[in-house]
Amino acid sequence: MSNINNKAAECMLPEGFTEENGIVYFCHEDDDKKKVVSSHLLKPVAKACNRSRNGNWHIVLKCTNHSGAEAEMIISLKKVKRNADSVISQLAGKGVFIQDSKLFLMFLEKSCELDLPVYRVAIRPGFQPDELVFQFGPYPIFVAEREGIQDVIPNEDMTVNHAIAVSGSLEQWQEQIARKVCGMAPKLSILVGLSSFLLPLLGESGAIFHLCGDSSTGKTAAIQAGASVNGLAAEPGSGSPTQIQRWNSTSNGLELLMVMNNGTTLCLDELGSFTGKFFAETLYDIVSGVTKSRMDGETLGMARQSTWVQNVLSTGELTIVDRIRLEKSPAMDGMLHRALSIPVTAEDSRSENEDIDVARQRISDIKTSLLTCHGSAGYEFIRCLTGFTDEDGKYFDLKATSDFLKADLDVMLDEMKRRLHAGLITLNSVECRALQRFAILYLAGALASEWQILPWGKDEIADVVYEAFNRWLLNYRSDAGRKQNVLITVQNFIAVSRSKFIDAKIPCFASRKTDTAGYILNDGSYLILPDTLEKLGMNWGLSAKKLARLIDEEGYLTRPEGDRLTTRRTIQKVNVTGYCLSAEFATASF
Repeated sequence: MSNINNKAAECMLPEGFTEENGIVYFCHEDDDKKKVVSSHLLKPVAKACNRSRNGNWHIVLKCTNHSGAEAEMIISLKKVKRNADSVISQLAGKGVFIQDSKLFLMFLEKSCELDLPVYRVAIRPGFQPDELVFQFGPYPIFVAEREGIQDVIPNEDMTVNHAIAVSGSLEQWQEQIARKVCGMAPKLSILVGLSSFLLPLLGESGAIFHLCGDSSTGKTAAIQAGASVNGLAAEPGSGSPTQIQRWNSTSNGLELLMVMNNGTTLCLDELGSFTGKFFAETLYDIVSGVTKSRMDGETLGMARQSTWVQNVLSTGELTIVDRIRLEKSPAMDGMLHRALSIPVTAEDSRSENEDIDVARQRISDIKTSLLTCHGSAGYEFIRCLTGFTDEDGKYFDLKATSDFLKADLDVMLDEMKRRLHAGLITLNSVECRALQRFAILYLAGALASEWQILPWGKDEIADVVYEAFNRWLLNYRSDAGRKQNVLITVQNFIAVSRSKFIDAKIPCFASRKTDTAGYILNDGSYLILPDTLEKLGMNWGLSAKKLARLIDEEGYLTRPEGDRLTTRRTIQKVNVTGYCLSAEFATASF
């Protein structure tokens, strides 16, 4: 946390400036008359800049107002030169009044010449580019010995999320929160809360972990447990400060939330409250990790885009795919492994055979504890994450830390795959990508257990993650992954029923048997008879036409111009009508 106040007493005023009775004066060497600069005390305590010291310079002032209260003011030199009145207005808001703006600018200029501590400027929340320095809300977390810096302050125009806060000790959080939660849902939420810190070090993008189910299933209580990892976790709409937001925000509002919470898990409650017109587009914006392109009103050029990398913890009665369907938008394949809907029930927040009234009281006690116990787990996790050392006690740099974590993730992923294979479960490409996202949760939990942040064993954490993945997988295969699985069904049919396809080059096919499925044409494509495709579609509640349209959407249906899906081919003087699938369909990856 900041050292600024501790160093303030050591700082002096710049040359030509003096302080008497709390008033700052300027006295020119050729003029004995003193001029009032500020009616209240101002003292420069530090300078700050970027990593290379070639830009983003700031001055940090200690201010004492008319009531004797102290405050800090971080002033961007670029901003003060551009708009000094705005900075002076900010000081006035703190109870400090500047009497002469020109002398104030001189005060700042000469302050830059003082031998002050030079701090690092955090340009955004979360990990700073190319270094293991993390801005956790208002708290910078770093290893001074490795980074060679004394302190880190937020960029003057960076919006700090003060809902990211630390209250109570880690031991209190463990006893009152982590040890009291029961069931898959709140434990998974806590793992999601920890997981975002790992993403930039693993080179991974963020995902949405969405707890879905009927009302009164403990979803909000679960998301509160997850939010407590990083800060204030009151129920949204309760009137208390909280980092849990509702989904009923504009697209621009959600962008701002993502930017403010970069590096930490964003919590969004009650998907049903979303009232925007384009949910699918909003969803894509969230997981894209970058703001929309906008014009800079000052330069009339393109504004610099903000980026973020984080997981989102979400709740709602509908699945993500169901909500997309409400506006009749397609569920894009790339979204299916990024927006992960995990069905939950009331039993997922209770221990085995726990009476419902006992469970309600326990959850009520947890919610009360959340008001005073929060943020310590996230703070300690980042501290440990940035402090890896080798056998000689030498701190890991960014690359070594990243390589170490990637190797550990591979181990977790292999472990989950072995468990799936033991259950005779095989995965397609989308499912494999989703599994990796769940493996990150497993890694976060395993590290937190090893560092004694979580009071849970590794096996317990593995069971929670595995159960959540299985829930997602069943939901995906029955819903969101329906298209892929339908296509794979057709593909498998072609592979195992090849004897039912007549080679068009072979004579006498016209007297085909009743079990003939179709024809293999000269170019290797497959002409599937309508009744064959109808039977395949029946297993999924689809007509032959609807199934053909799915194949067409993937680009594997060869058809004439217009809307007609079937094609007529003359094969050895016999007209045959069917659905023509390209040869590539048989080996395509879905």
